[in-house]
Amino acid sequence: MTRGPTLLAEDRVLAVAAGHPLAGRDTVTLEDLTGVPLLTIAGDIPEYWLEHRLPTSTPSGRPIEQGPSVTDFQEALTLVAGGNGALPAGAHVALHHGRPGISYVPVEGDKPLGHGLMWRSDGGNRAIELFGRTAREIARDMAPADPRRAVPN
Repeated sequence: MTRGPTLLAEDRVLAVAAGHPLAGRDTVTLEDLTGVPLLTIAGDIPEYWLEHRLPTSTPSGRPIEQGPSVTDFQEALTLVAGGNGALPAGAHVALHHGRPGISYVPVEGDKPLGHGLMWRSDGGNRAIELFGRTAREIARDMAPADPRRAVPN
């Protein structure tokens, strides 16, 4: 696979049940995730991708517990609301997937989550590269100045 340009970068949030001890905090760090089971994704997912999205250890090396596996996003939100795990996500999730029983807490000190284009390396051509550059220009014009604005207060 060839990775194209990043179109959107956003801060991360941690989705937790509204009654969870971290739910009332202004922010959390990756170090706060020890003892918090993170939902995992079922399926044939590359390990590097999972580790980037759902870390198994804190920056200091302490383990982060793995929670139940999910097959889709709505299942993940149902488990989070029921107190069966937490889910790191992009800040846009707080804006577009708010629901009773879930709190979204900004994650401080973590790299932004990037979203972009990918294509088969053997299928690349000039048209795909041009599309990627054009999409990046449009995304840059549409992106908020502060990605944390997607996190409601």
